[in-house]
Order: sequence, then C-alpha cells, then structure tokens
Amino acid sequence: MTVDIAFSLNQTLREPLLVVINSILSNVSEPTEAAPGALRFNVVVPPGDRTLFQESFNAAFAPAIDSGKAIFRIEEFTPPNYLKEYLDEKFQAKTPMRKLSRYMQYGRLFLSDLFPDVGRVVYLDCDTLVLGDVRSLYAQGEKLTADRYLAAVPHFFPAATVSLTFPSSFKRRRVN
Repeated sequence: MTVDIAFSLNQTLREPLLVVINSILSNVSEPTEAAPGALRFNVVVPPGDRTLFQESFNAAFAPAIDSGKAIFRIEEFTPPNYLKEYLDEKFQAKTPMRKLSRYMQYGRLFLSDLFPDVGRVVYLDCDTLVLGDVRSLYAQGEKLTADRYLAAVPHFFPAATVSLTFPSSFKRRRVN
C-alpha cells in the first residue's frame, strides 16, 4: 500500500511545490505497518503542464524516484463548465494566470475522479512545510469513517511575518 499525497496547482506554484515535497521526503520515516510502501504524489495541473511538472520532479527528486521511495503521478484538470461559469461570475480575475489559479484551487474536489484508485489521501497546499513524518498523519486516516471524513490542521504559527513601512507623508494619529 502506498501513502497518497495530493496537490492541485498551476505552474506559478511549481517551485514552492518542490520545497513542500522536499520537506516531506526529508522528514519521512521508513514504511510501517500502518503506512507501508512508497510515497505517491498525486499532482493535479492545468492542461499542457504535465511535461513541465514531470521534468521538474525528475530533476529534483531522481534519487527518491530511482529508489522507489517516491512515485509521481500527474493528471491534467479542466474544470467542468458549470464550475468555470460560477467562478468567472463570482471572481473577476485580473490576469489569465490568476483565473487559472482559481480553477486549480477547485481541482482538489475532483481527486477521486482524477485518481480513482486512491482511497485515502493527504491533501496539502503548496505553502505548507512538513516538519514531521507524513506517514504518521496518513496513519491517522484509520480514525476517519463515513461520518468523520475531514481532517484539518489550524495555522498556529505564521510562516512569514510581514513588516510594513509607511511613506514619510503618512501621518500617525493616536487612536483612543
């Protein structure tokens, strides 16, 4: 049995995805009875981007692929027309790439259609760093049932701190 991990993104997040996958591979334990087998990365990309992502994975993770520690599967996703129409009406994207990014955010909802052999999956966003063993998280899926089917982790610590500087013309006012 494999440990299935999934992502849905466009090429603007390709490099952050490589960082996330590296954090997973750097912190994963050896297979266990609860989570045996290789890590299988199921990646959903827009039409025409499969080769770009496959080449990136092959270049970045050749040793993990060659050893059988990691398997990469890439499926292209085009949202159904009803979803496109809804998103286009609800969100006015400023650029075509932002529009595509919005579509890909919904690719995660179609994982069972794109990867029908996957029964349980850990879905991660591309702005996530995995600092622990993903096998442990995957093993927690044993606790999920038809009545308990969603698991999430809150953001306890922000990944980055934003520092704002104000222009010199900005006048500070005391608020009481």
